[in-house]
Amino acid sequence: VQQESHVQASLNAARKTMTLLKNDKKILPFTKGKVVAVIGESSNSGEDILGNYVGPICPGPNRKKTFNCVATIFDMVKKLNEQGTVNSISGQTLLVDNVNDVDQALDAANQADYVVL
Repeated sequence: VQQESHVQASLNAARKTMTLLKNDKKILPFTKGKVVAVIGESSNSGEDILGNYVGPICPGPNRKKTFNCVATIFDMVKKLNEQGTVNSISGQTLLVDNVNDVDQALDAANQADYVVL
């Protein structure tokens, strides 16, 4: 686990399996400076990005490991959307894991130029 050869093999597999199914309307790449809604239970979780195969990898307090050094989908959209806005609630991505959050997610999506699910 976490040997350089394993990390490189995982990265290579991830790059080879990413697929854009359609881009008929030339939406991608996004135009910077727009309003983007990032919606999804795992969109702001470093742990979910890595999956449960690795375990915490980031140095944390008291020698405990965390996932804080893993960039999330939300982090990267926010970073790359220069001079734009990423819709969020209390600094978190919108988590649609219960019925009460659906209306907030719909509102964010309706106000956005782009939606990332």
